[in-house]
Amino acid sequence: MRVLLYLIMMCLISIFTLFISNQLSTKITIERLNEIVKNTNLHVNDNCAGTLISIEKGIVLTNFHCINDKVSLINPKLVEPISIKQFENDKKIVEVVASIVAYNKINDIAILKVTEGELKSEFASRISDKQVLPGERVWIVGNPLALYNSVGIGVISKLNVLVPGVFGSSEMTQLHGSIYPGNSGGAVYNEFGEIVGIPTKARTLSLPGISETFTDISFLVTIESIKKILVDTCLGSVYDSSIDDSNCEIKSVI
Repeated sequence: MRVLLYLIMMCLISIFTLFISNQLSTKITIERLNEIVKNTNLHVNDNCAGTLISIEKGIVLTNFHCINDKVSLINPKLVEPISIKQFENDKKIVEVVASIVAYNKINDIAILKVTEGELKSEFASRISDKQVLPGERVWIVGNPLALYNSVGIGVISKLNVLVPGVFGSSEMTQLHGSIYPGNSGGAVYNEFGEIVGIPTKARTLSLPGISETFTDISFLVTIESIKKILVDTCLGSVYDSSIDDSNCEIKSVI
């Protein structure tokens, strides 16, 4: 009798644990993914997207190479305002002005803050608190070739890849998936609808003696780089509510 009660108890515990686990890690539906894209994907310029990560503070993530023409070559702290647009069904629904809060040339990341106007967004994108793994399926969001709010599928190929760039080499995440002009600065989401990287570079490879070219090797700005620049700019609470930066003014890190 005791053995039977023990088995029943263990079975109930297992069912409860599975239920809680599913509640905490529910994969998003396609409908929810489209809502995320509609509310958070933005147009920074014709070759770049951006992603809203905080409505309250008006914070947008993008790539540095998307805004480098707004940065003075003589004095890097002199930056011009940026026009950001929001599209729905291929029609512009709002246009706002943003300032450059911070950027990192080597990691190709930039943080923008909306200073004039208001985006028509009900919520912002969340940043994942977990590292992606090779083989994990992801969603690539952006505006490739002016096809606004497009969604593609990719697979994480490799972590911590040292990628050379104009301003130096940085560790990035390798992605098997197509990135086109307009995807840069957008977001890559895991199956729970959380940001796991920012599309930054695509490489076209050719092999000796083979006429074909291969364009599905792409790279992402890592979660670690995103979180670091947010903390450095006093915006850590954007991705982690346990971080108290309420008494800290947003500071420029350039």
